[in-house]
Amino acid sequence: MIKRFAAMVALSVCALSACASEVENYESKEHGFSIQYPAKWEKKERVSGTAVTVLAPKGEGKATFRANANVIAQDIPSDTDLKKFSDASLSVMDKLLKGYKEIERKDVTIGALQAVKVSYSYTFEESELKSILVLAVKGKNGYAITCAADPTGFDTFKKEFDNIINSFTPTK
Repeated sequence: MIKRFAAMVALSVCALSACASEVENYESKEHGFSIQYPAKWEKKERVSGTAVTVLAPKGEGKATFRANANVIAQDIPSDTDLKKFSDASLSVMDKLLKGYKEIERKDVTIGALQAVKVSYSYTFEESELKSILVLAVKGKNGYAITCAADPTGFDTFKKEFDNIINSFTPTK
């Protein structure tokens, strides 16, 4: 049993080492989180209120909209739990996004952190888009992770989106 466990750990380390060159790490000490994203993607900090935005390479997906993932971090009152944070965040989506339509909402776990995951569609600058939003709370920090692409190419980026979301780690 111990040998089998050691072999599984060794294989995992090898697999992670092989993938290490394919991802970049991003850590925000200011906002208290880290993520991993595909190495070929472009990273931009502090764009339109985000802590970080990562964009798929140009030419992948619909030409008028580059698939992307963002992390928004904000200070929240210490008595705000995940339910309060997610209810408040989701209550304004139809007012903020043109043609907002929720597809699915469910409770998820990212690492050891409880979160709410919402899939939805909306229109941005005349382009129909599909998106995932993950909301999480750690202490006095509220986090929103969004991943978006045009609906026809969304599944092409699903693996990258899932990896970005699942790599999210609060550091505060």
